[in-house]
Amino acid sequence: MSVPRILALIALGGCVPAGQVTYSDQGVACVGGVDGPLNVLANRPLDLQIALAADPHCEADVLDTVTTCDWDGGSNIDVHASARLVPFSADASCATLIDARCDTEPLPAGTYTVHYAGQSVTVTLPSSITDNCTGDWPAGT
Repeated sequence: MSVPRILALIALGGCVPAGQVTYSDQGVACVGGVDGPLNVLANRPLDLQIALAADPHCEADVLDTVTTCDWDGGSNIDVHASARLVPFSADASCATLIDARCDTEPLPAGTYTVHYAGQSVTVTLPSSITDNCTGDWPAGT
């Protein structure tokens, strides 16, 4: 099969499941997860957990997730996440918890701001932190 024909099939939606929903850069990001207090260390990667979409009464097949944690070399860490899923329900707004993770490169001692979905949280390395999320983790998850 030639390359133009493959591209045409993709453009016509031949590879996209019916009822597919995409979520992108929404929800919350937490440094190290949702349970605190948390000890964060300098010169180590910073682990970030992302709750991209959640409805505890819904289930879906998650097709894929993509996350990035980009440190700008200064004090900012930009997090991006997206996921494609197919809800079991006919309700297209139905989405299960999409729990994604990413790590930064090792970060030196300092204060950093994690930016995700229009919100942010500040973390100082090294330290023990309790307020480590950009917002509230979804209830019931």
